[in-house]
Amino acid sequence: MQNIPAINLGSLLLAEGIQLPTSVHLESTPYAQGWHLLKNVGLQQMKDLITQIGWHILFIAGEFKAAGWSWSPETARRKVILRITAQSTAAKYNCVEIRQIEMKKWLGLTRIGITAQARQIQVTGMLPPGRARISYASE
Repeated sequence: MQNIPAINLGSLLLAEGIQLPTSVHLESTPYAQGWHLLKNVGLQQMKDLITQIGWHILFIAGEFKAAGWSWSPETARRKVILRITAQSTAAKYNCVEIRQIEMKKWLGLTRIGITAQARQIQVTGMLPPGRARISYASE
C-alpha cells in the first residue's frame, strides 16, 4: 500500500488548475483526484502569501462534513477526504481547510469524521457566480 500523506487540523487542500503567479512557491503532493495537499503551509502563511501578491483568500460560510468507516484508519481518512473534496468541487471552491477530525474505534473498525471549511483563492475580493469560480481564480 502506498504511503498516504497525513491530514491534520489546519491542513490545506488546493484544487488542481489554480494558476498562482510564479512568485508563489508552494510545495504540495497529490492527495485526491484533482486536489493537492499543501506541505508545511498553514492558513495564516497561505493568507500572507496570497495577500503579498495582491490576491484574496475568501472565507466561505458553511462547512463540509463527511464520515467514513474502515478497518484501516488511513483508508477511512482517505475516503472521507474524497467526500469532502467532492463537495468542494461540486460547489466550485478551490481550497479546503481541515477544521476538525474525529476518530473512534468500534469492534476493530475505525470511524473518521472530518469537518472542513471551504475557501476561495482568487484575484478579486468579490466572489463570482458558482459556474465561474474555479476558472476565475486564474484570470
